[in-house]
Parts: sequence; structure tokens; C-alpha cells
Amino acid sequence: MYETISVKTVLIEITNMCNLKCIHCYNSIDRDLHLTPCYMTLDKIRHIIEKCVSYKLDKLYISGGEPLCHPDIMKIIELCGNYPNIYFTITTNGLLLTKKIVNQIEQYANICIQISVDGLSKEVYEAQRGNGTYKKFISVLDLLISSKIKYLTARTCVTRLNYREVKYIYEYLLNHNIMPSFLFVNQMGNAAKNWDVLSLSMANQLKVLSDIIILNKTYSQSITPPEPVSTCNFTENVEVKSMLIKYDGNVAPCQYFYSENIGNIFNKDVPEILNFNNLKCYYELAKQRKDFIESSNICTCCKIKKICSYGCIGLAKICGNPLGMDGQCYYRTYVVSMYSNGIIPMPNDD
Repeated sequence: MYETISVKTVLIEITNMCNLKCIHCYNSIDRDLHLTPCYMTLDKIRHIIEKCVSYKLDKLYISGGEPLCHPDIMKIIELCGNYPNIYFTITTNGLLLTKKIVNQIEQYANICIQISVDGLSKEVYEAQRGNGTYKKFISVLDLLISSKIKYLTARTCVTRLNYREVKYIYEYLLNHNIMPSFLFVNQMGNAAKNWDVLSLSMANQLKVLSDIIILNKTYSQSITPPEPVSTCNFTENVEVKSMLIKYDGNVAPCQYFYSENIGNIFNKDVPEILNFNNLKCYYELAKQRKDFIESSNICTCCKIKKICSYGCIGLAKICGNPLGMDGQCYYRTYVVSMYSNGIIPMPNDD
């Protein structure tokens, strides 16, 4: 077991505010509890970056809420640009992007934009993002396409409302030099409240998987399809891959335990927060869950039993029992089998 848990990426939520109320947003969990606008100061953001530098972390995500809501966003972009050895990604719904902000980002080769693209038709996009958002979204997309930002990416949260558009989103983005990525909606925040509208059937998920596999072959790409959680960060002998720092400095053990706190980045150093003893309760929970599942014989006939780590504790908790199943078994079995048979190329570890 690791004395200090290592991470590859850090997510910094610089504000709890957002300009939208998307029906699938998991981050609404916190805004429902804290209605007062909160913004991380420039000095505190610098403090976090310096700690990341000392811990040799070089991949940071600037998120929220909506990070472009931050009143000092131009100064934050400049601050990030002053750390050329760190790769920053600003995750945004895009609707607050302006020519001025884009011009600022263009000056720095180490800053990437990741824009949410949840539909290309007005009907589908506004079904998830809200009425009156589509026109602005399209204008911002055009602004990004014509920009000189070195690297543009997009993230699509796939739901029952937009899964039929995945292949069109893939092609449109790729044809405009924006790298697409896809994930399935999870039952958190606003999505939990709208689960009857957003949830995907197994057939829906397999259509998305099939569409991306076919498109990858057509365009000679290796875009990873939405993946089930194959293992938990706290499964024995598995290291944490990311650290989530909320706008108040509190660190969550992972996004699925968003409301929990394992320390504050302004009071403790990274190694102290990620020390095994500080995370011991999560490792113990992972072991309890593994023992419970194996003793219950739930997975006796599963064809990936020998290589499966039983998925995500956080999702299992959302499903009602942190010791139980995480709701992704059937899809995980299918995907892992396809990886094993070489139908899907193994994803890059980065």
C-alpha cells in the first residue's frame, strides 16, 4: 500500500457560480447548499499552483461552477500562462467566452479550452442546457474554430436526450480540429432529479459505443468511448488519479464523494492530504465492499470476474448501498470484453 497517494491531475473549482442551470449538472449538489457566490482569490489560486509545482503535478483543470463567471478570469488566465511547464485546461460551457478572453488564451501555448458540446441541434442542446442558449453556443463554437488557441477539446455528457447525436457531434468536432470526448451521465446533482428523462438504457449505451467504434475506424482515430468505472481509486493497490479542490480549498476524495472533505489545501500540503492514513477509511470501505460482493456470490457467473474490481464505490453509494453494485455491471462486462478481444484499442494511460 502507498504511504502517500500519487495523483496525475488536479481539478480546481475556482467558483461555485454558474450562468446556467443544466438539467444534467452534477456540480449543482454544492450550489443547492451554498447559494452565496464564492470565488477563489487570485492569491489562493497561485498558492494551489505553487503547491502543485512542488509536488511535480503538471496537469491542472480550471473548473467550477462555470470558471468564466469568475470576475478575475483574465488575471487567472495570465497567471496560468506564467507557468509554461504546467498544462492547464479550462472546462467551460462556453457561453461566456468572448473575443477578448479567446485572445488572452491564444497568447499561451499551455492553456487549453474544453467546451461542453451536448448537442448540435437547437432542440437537443436546449433540452439539456436551457431555453435561449443555442444561438450563443453556436456563435461561441464559431469563435473557437476560427481562433488560434493551440489545443481545443470538447466534452459531451451523453444522455437519453442526445445519444442519437453522438456520431454527428464526433464528426463535426473532428472536422473542425476540436478533439471530442464522451461520458455517460451519472445520477448526481440535477441529473438525479431528472433521471427519468436522462437515464440511458443498455441499448442506448451500446449504440453510442458502436457509433464511436465505427467512427474511429472511419477516421483512423482512437477516441475512447464512454467507459464504465472499472475500478475505484481506493481499491487495494490502486493509486488516486485525480484530486478535486473545491472553491473553498476543501479537497474531496473524488467527485462521487463530492460533499466529503479530506483536508484543506490552504492548511495542509498535498502529501499530507493524500497520506494513506488520511484516506484509510475509504480503503477500508473498498475492502469491505470487495469482501461483501465476493461473499454474496453476485458475480459468480460473470465472465470478467477475474479481472473486474467491482467498479465505483461512490456510484454504488448513489445507487443506495456503498457495499453493493454500482449500476454499471452489464455495460462494464460488454466493454471489458471488447477491450480484451481488441475490438476497442486500450486507452492511453495519459
